[in-house]
Amino acid sequence: MRPDPNKKRREKTCAPVRRRKKRQNEAVQHYVARSGRDMSHLTYYFVFGTFKIAVVLQQIYHRYHHGQTKDARFEPFGAVAEALFQLAAARRP
Repeated sequence: MRPDPNKKRREKTCAPVRRRKKRQNEAVQHYVARSGRDMSHLTYYFVFGTFKIAVVLQQIYHRYHHGQTKDARFEPFGAVAEALFQLAAARRP
């Protein structure tokens, strides 16, 4: 795989997301308390949703990489898809 030129930029933009994790957990707990719904499988849905988004980005990047589309905005999709695949794998139960 080729080096990722956007790695530093992605790391900077991901840092605030990591800090929000505590607030996200609090939001889930609040939702459970108010709705009474079972959220025991929330991690599964997070991983599955992340994987699905990564697949879509990978498909778009594949078309861009093979010249089937010329829009330069698709160039970073390969690296973003890889990061999402890794995130999904890391969060897998």
